[in-house]
Amino acid sequence: MNFARACFVVATVIACSSVVALPTQVDSINGAASPAASTAWSAAEAGWLYSPTESYSLSEVKTRFASIDSRTVVLEIWDDSPLNGGHLLRSASTSLTGEPFETWSFADLDLQTGEDYFVGFRNISGLGVNFTRDAGATNLGRYYFSFDNTGAYEREAVSSTISGAQPILRFAGTRAVPEPASSFLTALALALMLVQVSKRATSRTLAVHRRLP
Repeated sequence: MNFARACFVVATVIACSSVVALPTQVDSINGAASPAASTAWSAAEAGWLYSPTESYSLSEVKTRFASIDSRTVVLEIWDDSPLNGGHLLRSASTSLTGEPFETWSFADLDLQTGEDYFVGFRNISGLGVNFTRDAGATNLGRYYFSFDNTGAYEREAVSSTISGAQPILRFAGTRAVPEPASSFLTALALALMLVQVSKRATSRTLAVHRRLP
């Protein structure tokens, strides 16, 4: 393998390792459930606390409303509920399309397993709800809402049986990248290969020079 070819191989490997992975579903809450029928939101905004089952980079949130119109709905991610002093981490808007799951996309947000985050939706008054009454659904024990579309989510409903605490949510993103040690070993192997190729090229050049009259 000549030096130019070696450089091409190394460049190809580096380029392939740098490709950004497309978001895939990593976690969900009642992701396969059906929204409660014949029930609409009277609140203007509502949200839930979410604790990831693993650490990952979140870039999309999806939910399923029982019925929709063409309005724009805002999604917000907080580091705790606003009622408990949370801080806004991400915000995204989308115009509802009628797809089975509506999607909000935003810049990657690193989530840590075991930490609580707040997922809220604004401008939802009159929409069919995005929670479920399906048997066996996961109940989060509480949800937060407000009748004013201000992002305050100032009211808290607490109950282990209330269906409003059973949201339909899907979380998409990318799982953790390879450990730094793995990346270092890959880079070291490529560097050693280049050194070896360079030595061989130098040896051939010297041999040719020695044979010249």
